Formats: sequence, C-alpha cells, structure tokens
Amino acid sequence: MVKNRKRLTPLALAAWVLLIAAPVLACSVPVFRYALERWEPSAYVVFVFHRADLAGADKQAVEIIQKASYAVQDPMAPEAAGPKANLFVQVVDVDDEMDEFTSAIWEGQGNPDLPWTIVLYPAKTMQPPGPVAWAGRLTPANAKELLVSPARTEIAKRIVSGQSAVWVFLGDEKGATALEAELKKVEKKVELPQMDPVDPQWGVGATPIEQLQKDLRIEFSVLRVDPSDPAEKTLVNLLIGMEPDLKLKQGDEAITFPVFGQGRALHAFVGKGITPENILEAAAFLTGPCSCTIKDQNPGVDLLMTADWGQAKAQGSRLQIVDVPPDLSGNVSPANVLSAPGTAPAKAGPTSLTNAPASGPAAATSSPAAEAGQEKTLTRDALVVAGLVAIVTIVLAVYVRGQSSGS
Repeated sequence: MVKNRKRLTPLALAAWVLLIAAPVLACSVPVFRYALERWEPSAYVVFVFHRADLAGADKQAVEIIQKASYAVQDPMAPEAAGPKANLFVQVVDVDDEMDEFTSAIWEGQGNPDLPWTIVLYPAKTMQPPGPVAWAGRLTPANAKELLVSPARTEIAKRIVSGQSAVWVFLGDEKGATALEAELKKVEKKVELPQMDPVDPQWGVGATPIEQLQKDLRIEFSVLRVDPSDPAEKTLVNLLIGMEPDLKLKQGDEAITFPVFGQGRALHAFVGKGITPENILEAAAFLTGPCSCTIKDQNPGVDLLMTADWGQAKAQGSRLQIVDVPPDLSGNVSPANVLSAPGTAPAKAGPTSLTNAPASGPAAATSSPAAEAGQEKTLTRDALVVAGLVAIVTIVLAVYVRGQSSGS
C-alpha cells in the first residue's frame, strides 16, 4: 500500500524558489547607508491652478517653488545650481484643456479662490501621486515654509554627519529624553553587517565599501519638534499625513518617526507603541543589510526637503543645506518647469512620475562610469528577476501537467 505523500502547492513551490534566490538581490551595505547613496527622494507634485497670467505676490510665490524644484529643465541655468527640493511644479490655467488626472484634482477642489495650490505626496510604484499633503493659496511666506524649516535642515546635517537615523519626536521633553536613553542602549545591541568589498549590488559610483568599513558607525539621535511651532507646521503636517489614522492621535499621544537616507521617514511609532522592542526592531532594520534594493518595496515615505544630497555620496564631503530659499532676482516661467523630472515640457499630467528618472544637478553631474555601473546593476537585477519568473513558471507548469495526468 502506497502511503499518501504531501505535495507542495504551487504557491509553496514558488515561495521556495524565490526564498533560495532572494539573496541574489540583497546588498551587504546597511539600509541607512544604501538609502543615503542610492535612493533618490521621490518628488512631491505641486499643482498651481490659476486663470490668466500670474502677477505680483502670486507670481513670486510660484517662482520660489519653481526655482527650488529639482525638475528645472536646464541643469546649467543659474536657478538650477545649489540645493534642490524633491518636488516639481505643474502650473495649470483652468481655462485650458486638462488631462484626466489634473482635471480630477481640480474638480475635487470645489470653487476655490485662485490661484489655488495643491501639493501631493510622492507616487508609489505603478500608482499616481497622492494623497493631498497641502492645499491653499500659495504666498511667498508659505512657499518658503514648504521648502525649508530649521528641523529639516538639522535632520539633513545630522544624517550627512554619519548618523544612522534621526528620530523626530512629537511630544514632551520627558518622552524625548526617555527615547534618547533607549536609543543609546540599542546602539550597543545592533551591529553593522559584514560588508562585501566586491558586492555587485553596491556597484560603482558610490563610496568604496573598504572606506565604509572604516568610517561607518551606528548612531541615533532624537530631534524633538514642538507640533505647535509655526516654523515646523509643514514638517508636522507631512509626518502626520503619512498614515490616515495619525491625525486622530495627534496631540493625544507622543509620536516618533525615524528619518534616514535622503530624508525618508519610516512608519510612525505612537504612544504605547514606543517600546524597547519596537525601537530595537526598527534600529535592526536600519542597520541591517539592505535585503531589497528597490526603494518602493521598503517601508517609509520621503519628506519634502531642500538639500544637495548628491554631496553626501562622497565620504567626508559636506552637504549644502539652505537656511533660506534660493535667490528670487530672476524670473522662471512655467515653460521652464518640467511636467516630470527628466522629460521635456508637456501637457501630460503627473502620472508619468511613476517611472520618471530622478534628475537635477546631482544626476546631471554623475560620471559616465557611475552611470554605466548603475545601468549594469539594473540590467543584472532585471535578468535575475526574469530568471526567477521563468523558474517559477516552469515549476508551476510541471506541477499542473502532473496534476492533469494524475501523476
């Protein structure tokens, strides 16, 4: 009598194949450093809806955010130099024809006082941008507040100085002190991964791993932000708006967000969830090897920040941080602002952001060797993924054929 044998289901077979092959896509560099050098911040989408020509303070406000955008068309233009914000601006005359996405955004605003501005969170892979991060009539004052704040400047400085992450804390001094004490304990519990000097997933154009092995350290800090501080209103709103239920808890409980890389905020820890176990788990993730090098497959949301992150790619270099928005002496017309980073001006809506390449001074000045290395890494990743898909397909086909034949 033949005993029944347990069969692997197609899902189990697929998971088994992917589990064995997953390390191929891993990188031995810790997440916080990989994010700093390899994960370009995603762009916030800014719509400025108007009728007729912009003038006076309205025009000045739009120029402020246009000049700060890393999507300025000509990388050699004076306004393209210096630190940039991860946003691009779409100036829309409401009397002109709009694409479906832009029209839906505009119609959802009712009948606001023009010019009216909508800021959307960055797009996720294969998804349009959104939801709304900010809406209102743009003025020169709040345009500057959107781009720069003391806390965001301090976050960037700490990260570039070598800190693994800055824990932004919305709460009282007592809670911030307790979190800082716990992070000091965590620093002694987690370890940097064993980095491979010839790691193919790290590639060329980044800080040599031999240098990282000498200079990388584990260090966390706490930056307490007063939610009622007018100067940090934008930062607080961006953080609270990351997750729908955070608005309900704002002010009632302390909230903290680890910020790492090029201004990427990890998910929130709220009230009783700010535990030693959760803090340790987040720290272990940030300091562990980057198991998935594709940014959107990792947790977190990029904050709107103004900085020259390209300067952080060379160990020991100093990051250019602006404490005030760029010079406003020149004029930047809407025609000089791209509909999406890395593309020519067009009437197309921002949904093209999904697969748009990062651009700006840092990307424009990258060396041919670095670009070739990145292209080679992407090609290798694509081949590996294609191979895995082929293996899973074959396994499933064999299984289905066996089932149909009764074997």
